[in-house]
Amino acid sequence: MRWNAPDGANPHGPYGALSTLERKIALAEKHGATALILYPAKSGEPWPDTVMDRRTRSGRIPVLSLTEVGVEVLPSGFAGRSSSPIRLACRVVREYVTASNVAGLIDNGANRTLVFGAHYDHLGYGEYGSSRHRGEPQIHNGADDNASGTAGLVELAAHYAQGQDKRFNYLFLAFSGEELGLLGSAYFVRHPAIPLDSVVAMLNMDMIGRLQDSSMQLGVHGTGTALEWPALVEAAAGPLRIKSSESGSGSSDHHSFYLNNVPVLHFFTGTHQEYHKPEDDEH
Repeated sequence: MRWNAPDGANPHGPYGALSTLERKIALAEKHGATALILYPAKSGEPWPDTVMDRRTRSGRIPVLSLTEVGVEVLPSGFAGRSSSPIRLACRVVREYVTASNVAGLIDNGANRTLVFGAHYDHLGYGEYGSSRHRGEPQIHNGADDNASGTAGLVELAAHYAQGQDKRFNYLFLAFSGEELGLLGSAYFVRHPAIPLDSVVAMLNMDMIGRLQDSSMQLGVHGTGTALEWPALVEAAAGPLRIKSSESGSGSSDHHSFYLNNVPVLHFFTGTHQEYHKPEDDEH
């Protein structure tokens, strides 16, 4: 299948609705294809810098884009045959980048440590991760996801740094790589800076910037991970209307701790239309 449309990449042309890769994959699957091979629409057409990337919503069939050499060689293999088996291989080049978690510890000499967490990464220009933006690349600042949680982490650190509450040690963790699969928190629990069995609980903040005055609803997840949580959450709620769930699983960094038998709470003010879009910005 051609990776472009006969009239190029004109989104307003007669083929515009059929020119996206996601649409091509869906059509190939609908018509019973077992694989999709992409090639240029016409000889000499400029090769795209990128045909597929992390944003591509692949389907259930393999999808490959041929090189120019492949376009020249492949048709000759079908000469005079009604059907032919094809063996395709692609070269994979792994690119490694280094990111850092940021940690701060208030050591009160206690036996137990309370961990507060929030991820500080977002989607950049939408090249990686799960951007919902489909136009030209734009910066995704992530005001709610998750500058809000990061700001909450800084506020909590400032509060406990005053030294009025010494019941626990307090560890503040700003995680990287959350948008790529909880990478920062997963690394931390594999290489903890403190013994995990000394962690009394992990409290996570992700997207806490959209609390609505009209509803005052706050999502609190993980209330079933410790017997004490329901009563503690109810006592601390004040004017907030709590929407709770017992499960400690989820798509944010508390999940990594839950998998390592640490009681967790995850705070969340709800999703919105700007989620994972450039519009998630200052309002």
